Amino acid sequence: MRHRPLPFLLALALLALSACSGTPTEPDNPRVTGVWSGSVDGGSIDLTLIEVLGGRVKGSGTLTTTLWTLAFSVREGIHAYPTVTLRLGASGYRDFIITGQLVTGTLISGKIYGSGLYDVDVNLTKN
Repeated sequence: MRHRPLPFLLALALLALSACSGTPTEPDNPRVTGVWSGSVDGGSIDLTLIEVLGGRVKGSGTLTTTLWTLAFSVREGIHAYPTVTLRLGASGYRDFIITGQLVTGTLISGKIYGSGLYDVDVNLTKN
């Protein structure tokens, strides 16, 4: 007696079709690697972030107002989805901290504290 593989093949085809249906979704844990920008207290902030193993974040950026531009580095950063915390440092200034939530894969919403900025809203958009 010969087995007919038709039911197995039909089930396999249905499984393949269902895997391809629907709309694409963001990953469950999007990474923060990329170029980010936003406005801060009448100025702008630009960041280049690189997320490495274990959610550690490295990078650098600039904070710009109408009077000056301050270059800084990410001295310490952690991304434990959805929370993002960055300690930013610039020569001659106290460190400042951005703490926020990765709302989507392209938006970090939070606050900046330190070095003259206290409880200032910041929304960073991935470029």
